[in-house]
Amino acid sequence: MEQTIIRVCTENASGVSQEDIQNALGSGVTQEELLKALQALMARGKVVVCPGVNGKTKFRLQSDEDVAKLSGLDAQDRLVYQEVERAGSSGISTKDLCNRANLKPNQLTLVLKTLETRKLVKPVKSHAAKNKKMYLLYNLEASKEITGGTFYSGQEFDHELVTQLQQASIAIITREDDTTVAKVHDWVEKSGLVRGKQLEIGAIRQVLDTLVYDGRLEKSRDPLAPGDDKFSYRLAQQGTMMEGLVKHFTSVPTGCECLACTTDLPGESCPTMSRWLDVAIEESR
Repeated sequence: MEQTIIRVCTENASGVSQEDIQNALGSGVTQEELLKALQALMARGKVVVCPGVNGKTKFRLQSDEDVAKLSGLDAQDRLVYQEVERAGSSGISTKDLCNRANLKPNQLTLVLKTLETRKLVKPVKSHAAKNKKMYLLYNLEASKEITGGTFYSGQEFDHELVTQLQQASIAIITREDDTTVAKVHDWVEKSGLVRGKQLEIGAIRQVLDTLVYDGRLEKSRDPLAPGDDKFSYRLAQQGTMMEGLVKHFTSVPTGCECLACTTDLPGESCPTMSRWLDVAIEESR
């Protein structure tokens, strides 16, 4: 019976229902005998219980490596481990673990301590919620939703890295006009500017687009070009215009004591503000 159960589970890697196992064993095996065989396999760690569609229980085969790794764990430990495993790189919170494993917070704390000690799971802090811990398997890397991606160091936004990438991008595009995202990404990767992180091409695209929004670069599109070469970047022809506007519109005149500023009379306008806006608009042309 055990060999038949293992064969059926092997043929269905995502899990198999008790009904399917019963059909494979045939009518000569009673339900009590089937349950006894399943319990023996679960006691050795060869088969684990996992949730299926519509809440129906399924049985899944475990590799010899997983059996050795999980040996000595009790039912609660294994259940929590399976829930963390199911969550993948997105992780799972302690609140969700309590609900899914039907454990109280103090019980879960003991289980997680056991799993952490054996280097089966690890806690990761979410950049979006600093006091919230997410748990994932020890050998997995957390997703961007948890870490925040390339531009986060721990839970803080890495302004220094973004500035370095902006400066490097400007330098590259200054030397080679009409540069694509792929070319800038290739140069940054080879330069070793970013260490200890996997720099994706999408991160470089974000950096270049921020420079476009700042008025320092111009972006053009070639509909015939493939993939990431579809857009090219060059130095903005009027790069000083945005800097001039920023200078004016972040330096609001102070100390005005005209009638409009010192009363609530409707329809009054501030002459000092009007002159200041006129100068800003004139210098930006």
